Amino acid sequence: MSDTYEQEETEKALKNFLLDIDCLNNVSQWITKFNVFDVLKLENFEIRHSNMLAWLLDPNENHGLGDKVLLGLIKFITTKPDSLSAYELCQLINNSYSFSVLREYNNIDILLVSHENKIVICIENKIYSGEHDNQLERYKEIVETRFRGYKQFYLYLTLSGNKSSNPDVWFSISYTDMKTIIETACKHIELTAEVKLFINNYIEVIKRKIMMNETEIKKVCNEIYMKHKKALDLIYTHKSSELELIYLNLKDWLAKYNTGIDKDSLWFQADKIGMFIRFKSFNLSKLFPNVDQSESGWKRDSFYYYELYRMRDSYQFYLAFSYNWCSDENKKKIDEFLEKMGKKDDCKPSQWGYIVYYLEQKEYDIDTFMKGDFESLIKNIRAEEEKIKEQY
Repeated sequence: MSDTYEQEETEKALKNFLLDIDCLNNVSQWITKFNVFDVLKLENFEIRHSNMLAWLLDPNENHGLGDKVLLGLIKFITTKPDSLSAYELCQLINNSYSFSVLREYNNIDILLVSHENKIVICIENKIYSGEHDNQLERYKEIVETRFRGYKQFYLYLTLSGNKSSNPDVWFSISYTDMKTIIETACKHIELTAEVKLFINNYIEVIKRKIMMNETEIKKVCNEIYMKHKKALDLIYTHKSSELELIYLNLKDWLAKYNTGIDKDSLWFQADKIGMFIRFKSFNLSKLFPNVDQSESGWKRDSFYYYELYRMRDSYQFYLAFSYNWCSDENKKKIDEFLEKMGKKDDCKPSQWGYIVYYLEQKEYDIDTFMKGDFESLIKNIRAEEEKIKEQY
């Protein structure tokens, strides 16, 4: 097959797709409907879901559902063998408003406590991340120590109800279960228009953004794909990755504006450790001049870089030093810098030998970078470097 024929077929496939663009109307019901969580970019943030669930579970909050969601969760817990006796359940139902809801208590996502009933429910919420640092065992030890003598329940909340590392203690619950609990609680309850919209939006997020396994969505998408397979494969093959696109956008931004950033130092890296975009500034390069590659953990000419690091839902921004590779003289420079900036006690070398110095604004929205807007990032750098100038 000649290159000319292949090129003609490719162009024909793209034209057919463009001319049949109305086929995308079939998915519009999932992408055009207003949802406050979409607007505020909250649907994928684990911490936002924990906030929402904590609000709904609190019987004393202003949602108008009273204890309905809490009792729905307690009903779910009673499906676990040896959970609550009939007497304990009766006492709990009669005193449900005695529960208080704590967020991030010793890093525990949600903690429901009734001192009157001497019951505590611990919820660990995992959307996209997994367990780490033996956290479930640590949380259990905290609850056992702080709430000695209380009836204790441990729930491991995930998208699909995955088992925890200790399923005998941490009872699995899925977002499908939570959706059912919330929907059941809302039945036969007259909510205000604002609350009803807010809760319905959240239920839609669970269905559309988190579960994402509806047969109908898959069917429609597969039909579009099979009809325009060649064009869609071509688009997918040649599209830039998120990291590469942000890198290219930043490169264009630096070429347009006098930002104080050394645009020639810009580079990106994606590997099993994570996704990074790194660069230097002219001001900091005066303070930390270039070195031999042996002093750089990145095998480059610098032992420092500004670093954008891809988190699950956003980018973190900080100043990184490859401390363990540095000469004693440059280690002394880093120590002096951290001391002058009041961060000496907070910044220690990680297990990989790097020291990370966080700037004030720690998270940046992915979509903002994808659209090529780096104004907030540059403003943050300038503000930080003004502080540095004051100390030097």
